[in-house]
Parts: sequence; C-alpha cells; structure tokens
Amino acid sequence: MRRPDVLKLSADNSTVIGVTNKGVSYISIPDSIQTIGRGAFGRCRELATIHIPDSVTTISPGAFYGCTALVNIDIPNSVTKIEDCAFEECSALVEIDIPKGVTTIEPSVFRGCSELESVRIPEGVKSIGPFAFYGCYALKHIKIPNSVTSIGNGAFRCCSALESIEIPNSVTHIGEAVFAGCACLKKYTCTPEHA
Repeated sequence: MRRPDVLKLSADNSTVIGVTNKGVSYISIPDSIQTIGRGAFGRCRELATIHIPDSVTTISPGAFYGCTALVNIDIPNSVTKIEDCAFEECSALVEIDIPKGVTTIEPSVFRGCSELESVRIPEGVKSIGPFAFYGCYALKHIKIPNSVTSIGNGAFRCCSALESIEIPNSVTHIGEAVFAGCACLKKYTCTPEHA
C-alpha cells in the first residue's frame, strides 16, 4: 500500500510533483489532486498499479515516462489533457482508453509502448500528434474517429503489427512517414484526396 510520504506534492497540494521512492509498485493518488506533474512518476520501473481519482484533469509531459511495469491504467473522464511523452516507454502497457474530454493526442504520448495492443480514441479528438504511437509494435488495428482532422509526422511509424486503419473524411492533413515501417499493413482505407 502507499505510504503517506511516498508522494511529493506542490505547496497547494493540487499537483503530484514526484515520489520519494522510485521502487514503489502501487500508488493511490488523493482526491485533492488536479494535476500529475511533469515526470512525476518517471522511471518508476516497478510501478504496476495506480489509481487516478476523478479530480485529476491534466497528466503532464513525461508523467509516467519509462514505467516499464505498468500494464493497465484507468484514466478518468475528468482528464482533458494528456501531454507529450506522458506514457512514453511504458513498454508493458497493453491497453488504453483515451478519456472523452481529450481533444489532442500529443506528440510521442505513447511512443515506445511496445506491448500496446488496444487503443480506443473517442469522438472529439481533433489531432494525433507526431510520433504519438511510434514503435507500438503490438498494435494491430486502430479506429480513427470522424472528429480527427490532422495526423502528424510518423504518428504510427514502426507499428510493425498494424494490419488495418481507416482514415475518415474529416482528416485534412496527413504528415510525412505516418506509416513507415508498418510492414504488416494490409488495409489502408482513405478518401481520394488522402490517397
């Protein structure tokens, strides 16, 4: 169980800014927390389970970077921002449901999540940032909702197991090398202007 002194908090107790023990395996974040700060749990390589309360609205850059034991994480719908590199190199993460209030999938947010098999992107997401899913080797299928208008450079690069993806009519910008290294891609459906 989480010891009371494991979390380092901001002066106003609204933000987790770090931990006192990088070897912690379970953390329950208090209901007073609104933000998980930059790199707060970075390289907590034994962190397997974390409870995020409905009070949290922002997961800052690199918040869970390199948490290589984290298999699943439930992100509440109160979260509206998951910033760049937040889950980068979480190499054991298997599935993720992006909350309904998120409008942007930031750059490199799931980069290097090599075991990630399932991602659910909700309606309301408008853009998928550069390298967002780079190196997600286990990802086979992904559905992009009709709200998305932009897919950044290398967003799905080196997703070597990716078999199918459908680009909706709403997308007006597709960056460079989005599907480079997707050796198993068999079905790539898009409108003529994207072809």
